[in-house]
Amino acid sequence: MATNAYIGILNTETNIIRYVYLHFDGYGALPLLEKHYNTQEKADKLISLGDISILAESCDSPEGHSFANPIPGYSVFYGRDRGETEQGPKTLSRSMFHDNFKRAYRYVFKNGEWFQNNPGDG
Repeated sequence: MATNAYIGILNTETNIIRYVYLHFDGYGALPLLEKHYNTQEKADKLISLGDISILAESCDSPEGHSFANPIPGYSVFYGRDRGETEQGPKTLSRSMFHDNFKRAYRYVFKNGEWFQNNPGDG
């Protein structure tokens, strides 16, 4: 069974979060985010690729990597690796992001740092 999560980047000037959905292992995403997506550039690249099936150390796509043939250590994306449409990042206000996804893990990159909210947290 999958533990979903939402991963976003907060724009502190507009209070808008640009986010994606993560399908598997949402409860354990924080260590990967903190270690491998720990700069604005890396977080932006991750989010720009859209909804994620499996989060891994890299969001690059080596030759032969796909949804059906994932290469260990590389994230799997619904759009890029499975060919699904309309899987890109979405936006919500900060308050709507937290209100809409209270029953899921939420990770937000803000001012160079990742923050986690667990299901049920405000």
